[in-house]
Amino acid sequence: PRPAPTCDYGAQRTAHGASVCEHTTGSQGMEPMLAVDKRGTLFMGIATDKGLYEDPGRLTGTNHNALLRSRDDGRTWERIALPGVIDASEGFPYIDPATDRLFVTSFSADATRCGQPVVYSDDEGRTWTTAAAPPGCSPATRGDWPKIFSGPFKGNAPGSHPTAIYVCNFIPNDLVAASIGCWRSDDGGDHFGFTGFLPTVNGLCMAGDVKGGTGATIVHGSGRVLSNGDVVVPLTVCGYPVVVRSSDEGATWTAAPTGGRSVGLEDILAGREG
Repeated sequence: PRPAPTCDYGAQRTAHGASVCEHTTGSQGMEPMLAVDKRGTLFMGIATDKGLYEDPGRLTGTNHNALLRSRDDGRTWERIALPGVIDASEGFPYIDPATDRLFVTSFSADATRCGQPVVYSDDEGRTWTTAAAPPGCSPATRGDWPKIFSGPFKGNAPGSHPTAIYVCNFIPNDLVAASIGCWRSDDGGDHFGFTGFLPTVNGLCMAGDVKGGTGATIVHGSGRVLSNGDVVVPLTVCGYPVVVRSSDEGATWTAAPTGGRSVGLEDILAGREG
């Protein structure tokens, strides 16, 4: 066993008696995501020089964020440069479990580019490939809340890459937008095509036939691809959790409530966000 590390903050005990050691990354960021590959290497986004909203470059597409990488269980972190297409907002790393390919997608503030950027690396961030046909070109989105995930095809893989790569996002890009759409890549992240819209009507707080709460919006989480190729995406529908599912690789969707409540706008206004 490894020796007990020196914690940046005092070690804490969990309810099960385990000791938790907290380490800082040394970088600023907001809404970070964490991915772990088969070697145990950790990747975290986003990392910015001045924080997310303090840098004016994020509104012009001139500020690019870094990816953080740790090879010692989070004790120390190094900044990994990302290609210039990745903007300093919503930097979302993801590891394809079948191939260990590392993907990063983000918001795009550059109006000269089409869609939202997707890059991938097969050597833990040493080199990167940028998608030739990114998602979000038609219909158009710049990607304020992008979520990328992968899994098996419904049938045989159409090419050499064994998994389908999905990206779901708001359309258009306006924080919590009117619609949510998904794109799919069948060639490992080089080309993305639009699959369809999720069955959501934001103004009515509806997901398919499922009615959510009132006075709030619809937000999607990160999807999953089941072993049979079905795609599942969780939603918060105006304060109520709902799951939508596709059995045809994103072309059509059905919705089902999960029960219970999640945070809605009425909770935030009433001070019950916690």
